[in-house]
Amino acid sequence: LTCVNATREETLAIADSYSAVGVNEIVALRGDPPKDAGKFTPAEGGFANSVELIAALKETGKFKIRVGAYPDPHPDARDENADITWLKQKFEAGADSAITQFFFNPDTFFRFRDRCAAAGITGKIIPGILPITSWKGVQKFAASCGTPLPAHYAEAFETTDDARQLAINS
Repeated sequence: LTCVNATREETLAIADSYSAVGVNEIVALRGDPPKDAGKFTPAEGGFANSVELIAALKETGKFKIRVGAYPDPHPDARDENADITWLKQKFEAGADSAITQFFFNPDTFFRFRDRCAAAGITGKIIPGILPITSWKGVQKFAASCGTPLPAHYAEAFETTDDARQLAINS
């Protein structure tokens, strides 16, 4: 559930409709701006960010709330600590756990986890994965969310865009 292009009332009505059909776990995200917008701007009467959305969802008492986390810097991050600060605020607002953006190097996750612990974050942080079905798609997604791509993957995919073929030939 995102904060994009909806008022608080519309967003919470969507959450209520989910609850009415038995959904009791939700991933609460700020969301990406529409393609033509350039940067995120809250809708008039909408949530300004994911922390506000999380707090409102927590207040309903209807959901287990998962949130996003960035082991590599989010494209909108002011500095290297901004993602840790935001994640801490998300947990303080009521998040039950976090799922990270995908990453390629396990040390990226371990360093992030350790920095979170040092900042006093005790909530569960789940490493995010992204199965590679299209290297071109992964490149585009990685560029949009600031995830570095390992050179050896790029080299391997020079011969094919078919991840299944690379797995077979490995």
